Amino acid sequence: MDDALARLERARAADPDDDTIAVDLARARLRAGRPLGALAVLGPRDPREREAAARALAQALGLEWLGVEAGTDRFALDPTSQLVLVHAGAFLDDGEGYLASSLLERQERADLRRVVLPAFLAERVAREALTSRPPDDPFTARGGRLPTAAEWKKLWRGGLFLDGDESAQVDNPDPDRLLPQGVGDAPGVAARSPYGAELLTHAAEALQGGRAGVLDDATGRYLVPRPTTGSRPLVFRMVRDLPAHLA
Repeated sequence: MDDALARLERARAADPDDDTIAVDLARARLRAGRPLGALAVLGPRDPREREAAARALAQALGLEWLGVEAGTDRFALDPTSQLVLVHAGAFLDDGEGYLASSLLERQERADLRRVVLPAFLAERVAREALTSRPPDDPFTARGGRLPTAAEWKKLWRGGLFLDGDESAQVDNPDPDRLLPQGVGDAPGVAARSPYGAELLTHAAEALQGGRAGVLDDATGRYLVPRPTTGSRPLVFRMVRDLPAHLA
């Protein structure tokens, strides 16, 4: 780390509310080849610098930057797949209590705890399986993987700060939300996450560890063992890890 960047990192740690220092640090990180780190500290500050950092991140990952929607950056992997950026930071998770936890009001719910996840990219829309017996993880060849249960929940619940913990400018208005927006509407509609991702109310999403994510406003459950999804079609959403050296 060069001296100028080191000074800015110290200044930012001493005064995290100074927008000028945040923008200067983002520029220095971008010059150092750390576009994800630049985006993380920028948040909603300075749209021009944010675009420069996002385009640099897209180039480093072999993606196309599509702009900012629903407060987060979108990227194109190919003509049929858009990815949304979920910034690093904490969200409220119910951990291993999920099988006993209900999303319904006045029903038993596991205690929520603060869990920190690194930044990741997630497909905006899940895809239906192309075969009757899809592979457990169909995205390996494309540089991706299935989401973990925690990533899937953060995607629809949102972090405590929607722009991530380092920027911390955009509060999540409902960090312990029971369900994404739109559940309870007509079957088959897409529920919306704070990041603009769509979650199908009639489907089950394949997750790591043999689990499936469901948005079931009848039972209130939202994670089940994959073989128990019943008549719901199984869909797949790709997640991509972000290299640590870009942060």
